[in-house]
Parts: sequence; C-alpha cells; structure tokens
Amino acid sequence: MKCNLVNLFFIFLLGILFSCEENIISDTKPRIDVVTKSVDTVNSFSFIYNGEIYESEYVYNNDSTIVFLSDVVEFISKQLENNANLASFVHEDGMIEYFDNVDELQKGINPLLPEVYDLNFTSKITTSATLVVFQKDKCKGRTISSQLNSSIKNVKISTEILNENNMQDEISSIDLVCTYMINESSYPVYVGHGNKCIATFYEHENYSGHSIWFAVDPNSPHCYIHYFKSYPLYPGSSKNWNDKVSSYTFSYDSY
Repeated sequence: MKCNLVNLFFIFLLGILFSCEENIISDTKPRIDVVTKSVDTVNSFSFIYNGEIYESEYVYNNDSTIVFLSDVVEFISKQLENNANLASFVHEDGMIEYFDNVDELQKGINPLLPEVYDLNFTSKITTSATLVVFQKDKCKGRTISSQLNSSIKNVKISTEILNENNMQDEISSIDLVCTYMINESSYPVYVGHGNKCIATFYEHENYSGHSIWFAVDPNSPHCYIHYFKSYPLYPGSSKNWNDKVSSYTFSYDSY
C-alpha cells in the first residue's frame, strides 16, 4: 500500500512538471508570431539611374535606414549616397531619376539644343508658369510665390531671400502650374523659351549640393506636391527633402 502511495505521488509530481513545461512553450508562441510578421513586412522601391530602371524589395534597419534585398541595387544606392552633387528628377508618374550632377541631368531632360526649342512646332506652347512653395505639408503655412512669362524666364531664390521670409530649411510642399496657348497655324511660332518649366531645389546655399527637380509642361500642366518628405535624398536614405531646401531656381528649360 505504501509503495502504491509513493508511486502515485511521483506520478502527480511528473504531471505538474509536464503541465508547467506546456505553459512555458505556449507562452513563447506569440513571440514567434511577431517575428514572422516583421519578416513579412517587405516594401519595394524603383528608380532610374544611367538610363536603367532598377527595382528591389527592401527592409528597414533599426536606425530607419533601408537595406535593399537586391545586391545590385544596394551597391548602386551606396554609390549614390556618397555623391554630394546627386541630382534627382521627379517624372510625371512619380518615378525618380538620379543623375551624377546637374549638368548630366540637364543633358538628360533636354536632349535637343536650345536653338531647336526657339521655333516651336508643337500645338501647345507654354506662355507662363507659377511656383508657390509652402512652409508646411499639403500646401499650408507661409509661402513664397514666383512667376515666369515672356519677360521673366529665370527666377533665383537665394538663402538670403529664404531667411527674409522665414523659409530657410522650411519648405515642405509646392504647387507648380503652367498656362499654355494652342498653336493652330501651319507654321512655327517663335516663343524664345522652352515648353518645360522647372523648379530646382538645392540642399545648400548658392544652389549647391543635392538637388531635386520638378517640371510642368502643356501635356502635364500641374504639379502638386503635398509632402517633400516622400522624396529621399538618395535611394535607401532615411533622410528626405522635408525642411532641407536652402536655395532654389525656377526657369524654362531653355531661354
């Protein structure tokens, strides 16, 4: 009888131990689920460089920097990160095209010589444009407005002007629009400037450092950028263009 009681006691203890082990294993399961969900959070980024389209999925590091899963894209992003004069052109569809410097960008978006633009054979001809920069997101807050027309073909906003308007490193959104005329004649019309109107924003004073370019023309006459923070300084950058502008220009693509 005593042996039976002892055996029952040991069986009872073993039952308690197995029950505790099951509870420990059960408690760890939600942690496994959390890790699985974080792995599934993968985003994708596309950009153009040297005429080639690159696309890669990416994940975030703990410091909010991006790691591209494509080795080729990761290598290019590191190259662009080290380029202090990197120029970014935002296409109509939102795709960003990167150039090594401003000169390369101008060649890329203006393949024709300025003299060809002077005699405009297109049916739609730009006549004027307006750029308004805003201190806050969604086109709110303090503003600076600039115009282009037949007599004003190039506007420069220096760091000093931005400081005077309390807008130094405080541009967060823009509204860019152009007006145009329809050429119904059978001969070219002399306009003295190109059809594109381009706003170029620079990271540093004296129109230097990283730059980002936005353009409008008669085929896409309105560019309404709510958030500068949507545009990284370079692919994979945790830094963006919000509150980064120290000078900018506004001009026709040729004049």
